[in-house]
Amino acid sequence: GAHDLFVAKEGTRGYFAVPDVYTQALGVGAFAVMDLSQIQARAPNAKATAISEMTWEDGSTSQYPILITYRGKDYLMINDELGSGACDDPKKPQWGYARILDLSDEKKPTLVSLIKTEAQDPKNCQAAGMAEGSLSGFGVGTHYCNVDRLDNPRLLSCGIQAGGVRIYDIRNPWRPKEVAYFSRAGESVPGLQRIHLERREVWLASQPGKFYVLKIPADVVESRFGYML
Repeated sequence: GAHDLFVAKEGTRGYFAVPDVYTQALGVGAFAVMDLSQIQARAPNAKATAISEMTWEDGSTSQYPILITYRGKDYLMINDELGSGACDDPKKPQWGYARILDLSDEKKPTLVSLIKTEAQDPKNCQAAGMAEGSLSGFGVGTHYCNVDRLDNPRLLSCGIQAGGVRIYDIRNPWRPKEVAYFSRAGESVPGLQRIHLERREVWLASQPGKFYVLKIPADVVESRFGYML
């Protein structure tokens, strides 16, 4: 079944995060591109048809795909809610993170970049697990990510269950760069954030029950995006 989906192309395309958490082992991430043309046209007995599917071993429970474009070319941002849950295999990290895929050929999606923190790097698995107190559950994995805009996005904000919020410069999708973060001890950020770059703000809710309006440092915005605002 689908975990999340994103509908685009005037309702004719669906981008589905399709982790079957009931039958697949941890350590398998997946998404599918679906043709929704019949459904959008309200055709009798309308059905969606699969255009392509993609899986990867370094993730699990994929969620919240977002179709974005760079210079008119299609890409997809998607993240994994979980990883393998163990430090046994460096190819299957213990926690999930975000990735950007090239969808210019929707029949053959390809990986562009992985977006992860040092704590999510498999080589730091044991140390991160000890700091978190457990290798199971969400830990320091990415939960929800969001962009500042769909066309030529500039910033990506990702909530980390036990690591606050990380903000990345994604103007170059091949080389994402972390530019700011926010974290409070004893709080997690399980939900979606909203980026308002022109106001230098990120809105988010944390557990337990707090809402924040964060200011992105002026030097980050002015040095990187000043000419765009």
